[in-house]
Amino acid sequence: MVIFIDYDGTLRGNTHGINERTKKAIKKVMARGWEVVLCTARPLSQMLDMMREIGSRYAIACSGAIVYDDVRKSILSRKGLEKETLEKFLEIYKEGVLMHISSSGLDTYTHNAYLKTRDPISHRAILVQSEVQEFFRNNDLDKIAIHSKDFNVMFSFYRQCRELGFHIDGASRPVLAGVYAPQDDYYMDIVPVGVSKGTGIKYILDILGAKAEQAIAIGDARSDIAAFEAVGTGVAMGNAVPELKAIAKHVTATNKEDGVAVYLESL
Repeated sequence: MVIFIDYDGTLRGNTHGINERTKKAIKKVMARGWEVVLCTARPLSQMLDMMREIGSRYAIACSGAIVYDDVRKSILSRKGLEKETLEKFLEIYKEGVLMHISSSGLDTYTHNAYLKTRDPISHRAILVQSEVQEFFRNNDLDKIAIHSKDFNVMFSFYRQCRELGFHIDGASRPVLAGVYAPQDDYYMDIVPVGVSKGTGIKYILDILGAKAEQAIAIGDARSDIAAFEAVGTGVAMGNAVPELKAIAKHVTATNKEDGVAVYLESL
């Protein structure tokens, strides 16, 4: 069996990282010879320590743009954002939004207007406005994550990205609905065309010679729909969006109630 597990809203509960109960449950299923794969929208650089903490060999990062093998210490599959997309993005990019950029699989670069209000630890470098265009044109980018505290700014930017045909892998529910609701932060993710968690899962299943029926995906967000469609069993967290729960075979407890551990302990 192969188990693909999302991080934010799934493995991550009240604190950063994976708690002891969940680590124990993961290691128990791995001791049975099962593969456990982290499957996240986050850059690979933010997942390496957690992979090694639980002893996981493979990871899917940047919503499927990166597939990584920690035994070989190599990226097995990578698809970058199209140059045409990046050129169009530069035409509409503006101050007032926070931009997280995953480049070459391992590093995260950031340019934003309110960095001091966010955790800077996970960022390897910070771009200033004058460097953004040069960086985009001289580097291969895997994913762009956009954030703003202002709903109107984010919704306007989201609409422009949709009109330009960008592949938006996920976004805050108010932004998707176009209806204001208070949140501390609004976001959306832009990934390469044809990329999803599902494509990353299919790649790993091919490597392992496993069938979809032998795979489980656990998640909470709209971006996990593609993951559920690529496996035999989808497990939605108790805090998952309704669209994901609707196609799940099982619904476990919330991330703050150790829902991943609850499900794994039942196997």
